[in-house]
Amino acid sequence: MLDDIPLEKRSAYHQELYGCAEARAISEALYAGVNPKGSVMVAAKVGGKKHRTLKPACDSCEILLERFGIIDGAR
Repeated sequence: MLDDIPLEKRSAYHQELYGCAEARAISEALYAGVNPKGSVMVAAKVGGKKHRTLKPACDSCEILLERFGIIDGAR
């Protein structure tokens, strides 16, 4: 899923396959036969002072969200 995202657009989180929650969630939805188009996805920071703070998608995940028609609820 991330292989065709240009290297300069890939986030450091994607050094490992499906490094962000968004990419994993999209992959799991597709595997389950769910069409994510039109859905809203929200990620949050975990731990520390900003625990539960909404976190916009990284550059790589932003491309994935656009590709699959998913709205970033943190933006």
